Amino acid sequence: FALNRYSTREFSNESVSIEEIKNCVKVAQKSPSACNRQSSRVHVITNKSKIHKILELQQGYGGYDIPKILLVTTVDTRAYNNVDDRNLGYIDGGLFTMTLIYALEDKLIGACLLNTAFNIRKDLLIREEIGMNPYEIFINLIPVGKMLEETIVANSSRVPVEEILEIH
Repeated sequence: FALNRYSTREFSNESVSIEEIKNCVKVAQKSPSACNRQSSRVHVITNKSKIHKILELQQGYGGYDIPKILLVTTVDTRAYNNVDDRNLGYIDGGLFTMTLIYALEDKLIGACLLNTAFNIRKDLLIREEIGMNPYEIFINLIPVGKMLEETIVANSSRVPVEEILEIH
């Protein structure tokens, strides 16, 4: 399943229902999280002007039609207790987002992970656009839509497994 999944930025005109998104989020809730803290959150943006503004600020989606739905995965930092936990949200949020992407794929909903490496100005503007809580941190922006029957996707090569696998 994972070997056949590709990011897609072009979608059909068919709508993705909020119920379909909700069901995929339910699947993603089965992702492991540190001490079962379940800190992941999902903002579902359906307002086209908000989606356009957020993607314009993000600057990684140029040349494509504005999707009907933009998911924003975040983590509630209140789930973490001290400085030793400082990176757990990114790990938990990444696992949650990966599971969400697979759940979407299973339902023939295309998606593309967009990074959230924002400077302070962009971070604040996008938070304001979403109405996001100050105690949440960004994980990913995810344009989603029903898959086309055929589409061109990037087929990024992978380094040989021997380059990343060490057996001790």
